[in-house]
Amino acid sequence: MIKSFKASLMNPLGPDFKSAPWRHFNLSGSIIKFKCPPHEISSALKVAPEHIDIYKDDLFKVWSSKKGMSLELLTTGWKFWDRPFGKGAIGLTVTSIKLRRRHPHFQKVDSFFIQSAMSQWLLQYCEDMWGSLNRDTRARRNKKVRPVDPERDFWRYPQTENEIDIVNINGCNWYVILAKLPEKAVEVEWHAPISDDHDLAIIFEPSAISCEYYKQDNNIPKAVDEAINEFMSNVFVELSQEYKKRLDDMISLKNKS
Repeated sequence: MIKSFKASLMNPLGPDFKSAPWRHFNLSGSIIKFKCPPHEISSALKVAPEHIDIYKDDLFKVWSSKKGMSLELLTTGWKFWDRPFGKGAIGLTVTSIKLRRRHPHFQKVDSFFIQSAMSQWLLQYCEDMWGSLNRDTRARRNKKVRPVDPERDFWRYPQTENEIDIVNINGCNWYVILAKLPEKAVEVEWHAPISDDHDLAIIFEPSAISCEYYKQDNNIPKAVDEAINEFMSNVFVELSQEYKKRLDDMISLKNKS
């Protein structure tokens, strides 16, 4: 309660991770554990069963590109608040955790435990996701009221391996993707391989409420960044014995080469 009175437009109050309960998923022996504050956004909280057989293809939704498939583990969201009796909620972030699997017919990349292969998998995903949005915008340019301006209307997203950061959190390497439209909030995705064919994706989609996201009279971007960093600092991934050995063997082989 005291924290809420210290909140302001320049110091919005975000989710409380210290008192948040832990959630976890057992993915065929690989465990993901994280702190999850109470759900605050209007859309429904979605939570998958705690134990999941990652090799059951019928649990996954196949992508339109036919290159991969996804299973939603959790979708939730948190708001960022002005002081009591102020403007109330001024921002939010929708947070989702997905298990993604390479489609058995898509063999253009090798094991996700190989850094170059994981990067190529993510670059292909970026091109299919945001690249296709840009291509659609370009294709519909004659139907728009104003001319299409690439500087204003096109998504920015990683197109080379150097544009994907790798960050080690609690012993797990996460691949970080940033995607954005000009003047809009940055969407942040964190990806970690848990098998040769599966990766975990933690996706943050922030936005403002009844105001502009980037504006001098508020500090929503900083509050969102701090919340994302705090959430990720409380994420723990433990590989199954099978894939821990697989990863150790690949690291050993790489060190000998």
